[in-house]
Amino acid sequence: MTRPDVAVVGAGPAGASLAYFLALRGFRVTVYEALPRPGLKACGWLVPEPVSRLLRIPPDLVIAEVRGYRVYLDGELLGEGYGRLLGYIVDKPGLLRWLLEQSELRAPAPVRLGARGALPEAREAVVVATGFHWWWPRRAGDHILAVQAVYEVGGAEEGVVEIWFDRNLVGYYWVFPLGRGRAKVGVGGYAGYGELRARLEAFASRLGAKRIGPLEGAPIYVGGVDLGALRGPVPRIGEAAGFVYPISGEGIRPSIASARALADRITSGVDPLARLRGVVAWIAAQRVLLQAVRRGTPEFRASVLRSLSVEDSIGLAMGEMSLARLLSLAARLAQRGVASVLREMVSAARSAARLTA
Repeated sequence: MTRPDVAVVGAGPAGASLAYFLALRGFRVTVYEALPRPGLKACGWLVPEPVSRLLRIPPDLVIAEVRGYRVYLDGELLGEGYGRLLGYIVDKPGLLRWLLEQSELRAPAPVRLGARGALPEAREAVVVATGFHWWWPRRAGDHILAVQAVYEVGGAEEGVVEIWFDRNLVGYYWVFPLGRGRAKVGVGGYAGYGELRARLEAFASRLGAKRIGPLEGAPIYVGGVDLGALRGPVPRIGEAAGFVYPISGEGIRPSIASARALADRITSGVDPLARLRGVVAWIAAQRVLLQAVRRGTPEFRASVLRSLSVEDSIGLAMGEMSLARLLSLAARLAQRGVASVLREMVSAARSAARLTA
């Protein structure tokens, strides 16, 4: 028996994933996308390996397996590691098309946000998954900006990502290899587009990289999860509900998690936040850290990075560290300011987890 119709507004990772999960369960899903096709928003296409707990990404959509990293501060190598599977660089437009194969996609098809009556036809359920288009008019101050392009990078090693920190920027640069000497190179943080573009050009010049693709830019919401978003009569998921890790700006994996949790609510009535307690807790914890480094001096930002091992920094950025380990790390640190922030992160994570109960 075919289940009722669902209309999803937005065909990004959250909306496309929800369509996929619901279509597998017998729902008729129509997805409305304002852009000409899905996947046009600027994105690094890097997804950490824990995404496999939520969704099996088809091998032919994986551009590269990430099995190495190098992390720099002010041009100095802080640490590196190789061998362990850390994640995937995916063909994001291709992944969205695959997720939408069993649903009807209408694009371009702008829809007035949150209004049932604005949809072309009546639906049993409406879900908003419009990313920054939802929060931009409401909380435009709670965001970072990102600028990137595809470059020819002679030193880009397949499967090895590079993260470059600058103590004078609350943000970071990235080099995500695409193969054949090409890489997505970008910078994001608390700065205007003009400054970020100039920084990107200077960084690319330092790498000896040649730009071969257009510059892309996008705002990224880092204001934390709206706990009521998934429970409302017109629920929101993905970035529209704040499912973005503030430290890394990663949105694909938490968006998929929010979509899967909402699919469970629609099909079986399970409270979606009960399935997202860990994600919500870590987004809250990362927001505390981001606010602390934003308030701090350049020297404090450098001390945070130097006081943590690179493995610990990766665990913090991915939201894959236990709170007990975080507390243990705080107890071992001599830098009181950094240790205090880590304890505040634990407190924020526990508070957020309680609110999801």
